[in-house]
Amino acid sequence: MLFPGLRLGYVVLPDALVDAFAAARSITSRSPPAVSQALVCDFLTTGHFGRHIRRMRQLYGERLAALVEASERRLGGLLELSRPEAGLQTVGRLAPGLDEEAATAAAEAHGVEVFPVSRFALEHRPAPSLLLGFAAVGPDEIRRGVDALARALEGLIADRAGSPHARGIRALCGKA
Repeated sequence: MLFPGLRLGYVVLPDALVDAFAAARSITSRSPPAVSQALVCDFLTTGHFGRHIRRMRQLYGERLAALVEASERRLGGLLELSRPEAGLQTVGRLAPGLDEEAATAAAEAHGVEVFPVSRFALEHRPAPSLLLGFAAVGPDEIRRGVDALARALEGLIADRAGSPHARGIRALCGKA
């Protein structure tokens, strides 16, 4: 939540489990420096962490809103965005006939980083979808990224323009 390099974490436990967790912790890893622990403890107990969480929730909410707005405006018929309740990324289901790997490569060629959802599946093959992150970039960059992703997906459809399959995709996307 704060800074992974600190290698600090906490867990809220019932009193009956504290000793067992402390024992397991003592044999699985080294303790981080006491100074780091004291600083983070102070950060948490003085309310700074709560303020940080509220500020980040607002910031990420604005970024998600920018992604949703830009997607509705630009990706209609190409990618259907899910709206997460929480988290820093979301999934967009590709229009029928669009391939995840091809869409990922096309997006990368347009300077957009997305990930095929199937890479995260062990058994069940999900519908062709892309994982899109929104936490690390501001609203203007999100809008530019959505425009670039739309161009990439439109390019995939245009590349297949001669095939009957591509004509069906264009018709579904309103591009016929």
